[in-house]
Amino acid sequence: MSAKLIAFTALLSITSALRSTITERRQVNTECWQTNPGTVFYNCANGYVGCFKEDPCALPPKPDTPELPTIYEITQPRSYNIYPKSPLAPEDELEDKVPHVDLKKEPGRGIVTTNAMVFDDVPAGAKNCQLMWRLDGKDGLGGFRLTGTHGLIYTRQLLGFPDENTPVTFSNLKPFLNTAEEFSPSINTSGWELTTGAHIGPALECAEQVAVEMIQDDSGAEDDRIFMVNTETNGFYLTYQL
Repeated sequence: MSAKLIAFTALLSITSALRSTITERRQVNTECWQTNPGTVFYNCANGYVGCFKEDPCALPPKPDTPELPTIYEITQPRSYNIYPKSPLAPEDELEDKVPHVDLKKEPGRGIVTTNAMVFDDVPAGAKNCQLMWRLDGKDGLGGFRLTGTHGLIYTRQLLGFPDENTPVTFSNLKPFLNTAEEFSPSINTSGWELTTGAHIGPALECAEQVAVEMIQDDSGAEDDRIFMVNTETNGFYLTYQL
């Protein structure tokens, strides 16, 4: 990871937070095709966990199957485009709240747009917080677009987030940066443009607000862009247990 990448901090957030219990047929991810083509990963309440070609969640329970913990979701986080070095939009003068994540790099300019995202109203006692992302395929490529060859996203959890009366800008986020923690290459969106399903992101510390900053890979000289719409069934979301 280059020094330039760390210098231009990026961040993530989104609109309103909703919680819902994931059903026992919850599909955790679709990476099973790599080792078991034609299969999907299932984590069923009846004890079946692994890659299967057909949904095993309706089968009779396995003997002595322990009860799985309930997993909750918060979708549609508040999300903000951040412009670390735009001469047309100085970071102290612009708050750009958006219903998506838009990470952009241009030839000769490097990182243009990063993202700051926050999940509000995480309940007290929440544990095992995890950043997730998924594609529902409802809007085709409209829900997710990857331009260029670098689909790698670096993330870092924030120590807090500006209050509602403070604009979310590059400068106003600086007090919440954990400079002791480096960005982690924790999300790779390459190759998933036409594939629906959910994917596991980094584990996060639970709090009343869980905020994350995001920045894309800044290597290479080509034009790269990662654009993902956040809805109840598409984009980034937070899972937790109680």
